[in-house]
Amino acid sequence: MNTQRACKPMNTLGRTFTIMATALVVLLPMQSALAQFAGGAGTVGDPWQISNCSELEEADNLDTYYDDHFILINDIDCAGEPGSGYPLWPRANQGGRQDGIGAFGGAYSFGGTFDGQGFSIANRSQSFLNTQRPPKGGTPAVYRNIVFTNMFITNHPLVQLTGYVGGVMPAMYTGANPSFFNIHVHGIVSNMTGSGNTGGMIANCSGVTISNCSANVAVYGGGSVGGLVGTLSGASSVMTGSHAYGDVNGTAGTVGGLIGSLTGGSVYQCSAHGDVFRASGEYVGGLIGGISGACTVRECFATGDVSHNTAQGGGFVGLTIGGQTVLIEDCYSTGDNSGSDNGDKNGGFVGSYARTTTGKHVINRCYSAGDVLMASGNGFVGNGGGANGNYVSNSFVSATTVLSSTRGFSSGLQALNVVNCFWTNSASGVDASGATKVSNESYFYDTANAPVDGWNSTTIWCFTGDALPCLRWDEDCCPPPKGSVVWFE
Repeated sequence: MNTQRACKPMNTLGRTFTIMATALVVLLPMQSALAQFAGGAGTVGDPWQISNCSELEEADNLDTYYDDHFILINDIDCAGEPGSGYPLWPRANQGGRQDGIGAFGGAYSFGGTFDGQGFSIANRSQSFLNTQRPPKGGTPAVYRNIVFTNMFITNHPLVQLTGYVGGVMPAMYTGANPSFFNIHVHGIVSNMTGSGNTGGMIANCSGVTISNCSANVAVYGGGSVGGLVGTLSGASSVMTGSHAYGDVNGTAGTVGGLIGSLTGGSVYQCSAHGDVFRASGEYVGGLIGGISGACTVRECFATGDVSHNTAQGGGFVGLTIGGQTVLIEDCYSTGDNSGSDNGDKNGGFVGSYARTTTGKHVINRCYSAGDVLMASGNGFVGNGGGANGNYVSNSFVSATTVLSSTRGFSSGLQALNVVNCFWTNSASGVDASGATKVSNESYFYDTANAPVDGWNSTTIWCFTGDALPCLRWDEDCCPPPKGSVVWFE
């Protein structure tokens, strides 16, 4: 799948200045800065132009450029450059760019814009940004249209002291609230300590906007580990049109193909395609490792296989828990779920489906098509043991193998409300959840049959008549109708 959008370079208009001799002293700082870049003036209309890694390092002078505007004017290769290991804008109180190892500090971070114009930055050995603080000027930073290639990012205790490792940004403080548009990352991200969070693009973030971004990254780490983001939190966080393509290998915590841990916000029209592995314990999911806060997930899918050792796992989500409202709607997973058994807390779609005494957890118009290859696994949803507030409606399972003979859909051992749900797989016994068994997968190809008779086949789902439905926004699905794909910017 082509994950990049063509971005035409911006044309800036030249300007002519008449300089009086008496004003020359006022313009000297600007001319000094101009000498450090390929051109520009740092404004919205005439941003600083960056053409090489040395100019990229100059932008790290935060006290001078804290709310300025930057663009790339060509591809940059940082291989062998001294600054290839320095994240930008990390040490505001030191008044200059980072030119060596030292303690972090500072009470603010960058608040301008950085537009890559579709050009690439190659061979960086550390995150593009360091841990972000609230911006000095009060306006959150915006990063857009950058392609990072051949990155090999590892946590280095002398450079990234937080323990968080991400291809573009490790973490942020409350109030930073940056936005990322059309950012694409390729390479390897590894958290050597096994603690903290790890993400192909961002390790830990809150109150962010992430739109049309992707990570084709092999991710290794502990804590909350995700193919794109380790932890996404905050009610105002939005992720839309973003995707992860690399395999994810977690050694601890929650592990997901796209997001490791989701504790708040909205995720819309996103996908994960890599396999997800969890060495032992806790939670693993094809799209999201664990959900533990109020959130909405709509029109998303996961295709990678999930494997683990004694974890609670699902083809889409490993765990939902807590007393806040969770809505998962118009989503699907196709990967298999295999590994060591963990009671009956494994499922084709959700592993452990739990909640406390308040709020609701709702799954509506979703399906799973992967096999569940552990003795106590469930075709669709595992037993979370939560209070009576878990709902699954208008959903189905279409798999070949579910090893348990009586759990074609769910075990029925939890407080689970099942409405208008169906299943077909190798399970032979009566499913205790109340879901209805049908004879074969082709039943779900026909929009006249329940539950898909109530699914939106005009703007959300595509039915071809000879395969399970797919989401229309996906370019590998049938041609999407105009206006069905939503980007934020």
